[in-house]
Amino acid sequence: MLPDHRHPAENPDALIPKPGLIVQAAAARVQEVTLEMGLCWDNINSHKGRDFSQVHIFLQYENGGLLNLDGLHRLLAWAVFEKNVKIAAYIIGMSSPTSV
Repeated sequence: MLPDHRHPAENPDALIPKPGLIVQAAAARVQEVTLEMGLCWDNINSHKGRDFSQVHIFLQYENGGLLNLDGLHRLLAWAVFEKNVKIAAYIIGMSSPTSV
């Protein structure tokens, strides 16, 4: 689940209009909402050639699901550019290491 995320000065449409949107749904909106320009798109696009096996994100286990705390643009880049590698995740509220 992703937190709400918007850059109102650049685009009145929120990339993630309300908390709880899943990664696939947000990734499907990225190019339409950003029009592939602006700070948000630049941040996502900057990860395009990145080795995602070396990437990590931070999540929190909450109410039976995982909430993104840090790494939103990395996570969206992973989905938008269809990277097929696991991303290491540091998860608060779980007792053992895992990857998503």
